Amino acid sequence: MCISAHEKIRTSTNLRSLPPQGSVSTNSTTCASLFDCKYSINTVDDLVKNDFILSIFEKNLKMKIVLLGYMASGKSSIGRKLSSKTGLTLIDLDDYIVEREKMTISNIFSEKGEIYFRKIEGIYLAEILNKKEDFILSLGGGTPCYGNNIQIINDANATSIYLQASVKKLAERLIAKKQKRPLVASLNDDQIFEFVGKHLFERTRFYEQAKISIKTDGKKKNEVVEEIYNLLF
Repeated sequence: MCISAHEKIRTSTNLRSLPPQGSVSTNSTTCASLFDCKYSINTVDDLVKNDFILSIFEKNLKMKIVLLGYMASGKSSIGRKLSSKTGLTLIDLDDYIVEREKMTISNIFSEKGEIYFRKIEGIYLAEILNKKEDFILSLGGGTPCYGNNIQIINDANATSIYLQASVKKLAERLIAKKQKRPLVASLNDDQIFEFVGKHLFERTRFYEQAKISIKTDGKKKNEVVEEIYNLLF
């Protein structure tokens, strides 16, 4: 690797405000490019060690960001804030489906069934990812967990980000606004904790296939947005 490229990394303004140690997790240590690996960023030295970081400086990569995570993980709200900060268009997959199908999500489920919904969800996901323009895409909580959606996401020229929150934090958020969440509106507090714990246990293996995982517990939404921004821009 050339010294000049390393020097660019070490002196980059964005890298002076790296996320706290342990806030980004990985399952691999070296990568060919930003779009075919998961990575950790704790120190500037970590950046220098990873080959894929150099590609950020050497290639004009498309900026397609895919936010995924469980219900109430902050995908929509963080997506809006990140869109405002970057100027990238925000696409909400559920809203996109509603617009294309001319039906609400609940009506699609009740009238056509979940199998139909999951089928079109995968079709519209691929359609969005094939767009030429840059964007931020906020997924439904279950989207990465059905069909081969997570593979479609990771095979695309996009950066997938798992907004990782604990069962306790997710349950607390859902309890606070459960009347706006039909899936848990009829459950008591203890049942919500159990519901979230079971779902998260089933879905985590899909979420963790995202290229980046960001822990959000104890952080304000603006802090998470800054973390993503400093990481990618």
